[in-house]
Amino acid sequence: LVLGHTEAVNADEYGLELKGNSIYGNTQSTFRRNKFEKPRELLIIDDSAVARKAIEKLAKDFGYAFHSVASAAEADQYLAQRSVDLITLDLHMREVNGQKWLHDARRRGLRTPVVIISSAHPSEAQSVLSSLETGAQEYIEKTTMAEEPDYVRRIFNSLIQKCERVQTKTHLQTNNINIPFPRTDLILIGASTGGPYVLSSLLKNMPEDCPPVFVVQHISTNFAESFAQRLQKTSALKMGEVHDGAEVLPGHLYMALGDYHIGIKKDEGRMIVRTSTNSLINSHRPSVDFLFRSAVGLRFNVVAAILTGMGHDGARGIAELKSDGAFTIAQSEEDCVIFGMPNE
Repeated sequence: LVLGHTEAVNADEYGLELKGNSIYGNTQSTFRRNKFEKPRELLIIDDSAVARKAIEKLAKDFGYAFHSVASAAEADQYLAQRSVDLITLDLHMREVNGQKWLHDARRRGLRTPVVIISSAHPSEAQSVLSSLETGAQEYIEKTTMAEEPDYVRRIFNSLIQKCERVQTKTHLQTNNINIPFPRTDLILIGASTGGPYVLSSLLKNMPEDCPPVFVVQHISTNFAESFAQRLQKTSALKMGEVHDGAEVLPGHLYMALGDYHIGIKKDEGRMIVRTSTNSLINSHRPSVDFLFRSAVGLRFNVVAAILTGMGHDGARGIAELKSDGAFTIAQSEEDCVIFGMPNE
């Protein structure tokens, strides 16, 4: 598929991979290439019969084979006998809850991608975030299944494709490249699916006197504040004030704590916070593109990074930053849960 040189598509959505500028080709694991291909298998773990039926309907619509169990013990029994391509997991289960089952299963060597499908209250944010940092690839609200089935399908397909690509690689070539890190006034980071784990790892060794760090992570607004607090504790950075006009300070972490965009602007040479409730950008608010593009032309020394995630949010902004002289980074495919955003 060859497009105009300024055009792009969401490659994962169509089972494609980027071959060059606006040039796309089939991946090795394009879904259901023909009617004889074995369907992907989904294991549904949920003690609610209603929820199981809802996920089963989605799985059928997606062309998956599926099996449902109502407890952690049944899941263990099933997985001891056969493998699956993807697991959906409820956090609220009797006897053994989803978080504990996932933790134990990963310790026993489970490598299958896991999507938490649950209805967690904001007070349970730490349980959700802990699961995302230690074993789950994504969290999806149960209401999202009915409201955005195409989004759920793209998440499922992308995670399975990533797992298949990892399994077929026999050798990973790594290059040690010494790149002098530039003098930096500001660090900007964008992430989506798989981001909580990567961000925790990335920021945990940040020195207290590091440049200010702005992060946009696509996450439920119910968990945004808890996630920001969790990152702040992990990194030993201080939480910066996030309101329009607040001064940006070294050694501080800045994240949107709700349904609004976050960026920076310049006022008499000082760097200050910019917030906005303007429309969604690339279907997101906060948006990585909003953050990145807000720093263009301000003449600060910027380091910008795009981490794991589905879609293309941040691609346009990081290109503009690159042209503006910023030091730019994209996470490697091997390290990404989903290579969508860095790939774009």
